[in-house]
Amino acid sequence: MLRDIEGETETQILNKEIQKLIDKLSPTEREYTSNPSRDFCSIPIGDKTRIIEIRREISGKVQILKRHITQALRVMTRSSRQHEQFEGKLDLKKKLVPICKQLSTQVFFKKFQKKALNTACSFLLDQSGSMTGKRIEETKKLMILLAEVLKGLRIKFEIIGHHMPYTEKIDNTGTFFRRGAIQYEIFKTFEEDWNTVRHRMVDCYATGCNADGEAVMFVYQRLLNRKEQRKILFVLSDGLPSSDGGNAYVDGAYLKRVVEKIAKTPIELYAFGIDTDLPKQFYGENNFVFIKSVLDIGPIFLKELSKILTMGIN
Repeated sequence: MLRDIEGETETQILNKEIQKLIDKLSPTEREYTSNPSRDFCSIPIGDKTRIIEIRREISGKVQILKRHITQALRVMTRSSRQHEQFEGKLDLKKKLVPICKQLSTQVFFKKFQKKALNTACSFLLDQSGSMTGKRIEETKKLMILLAEVLKGLRIKFEIIGHHMPYTEKIDNTGTFFRRGAIQYEIFKTFEEDWNTVRHRMVDCYATGCNADGEAVMFVYQRLLNRKEQRKILFVLSDGLPSSDGGNAYVDGAYLKRVVEKIAKTPIELYAFGIDTDLPKQFYGENNFVFIKSVLDIGPIFLKELSKILTMGIN
């Protein structure tokens, strides 16, 4: 967690330092520019044997999380009666004699069923080099855990990873801030069945740079086309964006502008911090969930995720 230093958190101090560095740049240097036409998508091969082992390892957490969310949904979608209606079923609880004495026409009741989830979720995974080791393994397990739960709840979702391979389609003209291409790993589309593609998640590896702002916008545009009532974008990251432009502060400033833009739309944006709370400075404290380890997931995470998924039910 971030420490309080003379009334300010490390996040607040870091934000000030970032702004100071950006202010020293020339107007041209402050601009984040790129050529997205060079970006490309790929589909991981996966490993059908290893996915069985991972699912077995996290199976207990899957069942706990599924029960927790299902219980929350059951409460939220429970039917209720509304009395004193002009039509419906005769409300015998009001007794016939009082009904006759009142000569009231409001002697019926109706059952009203609250709406269940009508939600689409997009997951964006940071696969940059800083995620190497424990963080990418925890990201992999967390994503498999969430996918297993959403599959059981019949919630539509897609999973996309992103990173910038060091040797792919480099633009050395100096025209754009971001020179390399973004590679989007399609682990699952909305249309695909999770059971048939989940083995792809095994090939979630970490390498290269990360242009978070553009990656978030890429997934955001895909989510916009969904017909579901609620649309939620989850980012799984370890913190600071860093493309190959040579200035991570410009990358960070651009990501903040993207987050601010999405905040003005109906799409909800949340971030999971994998063993770090640095993403909080970009996505906001109220839209951030800290994850230390999938196997150590406890009541706080269960409560926060359940709240996110059920808060849109009317």
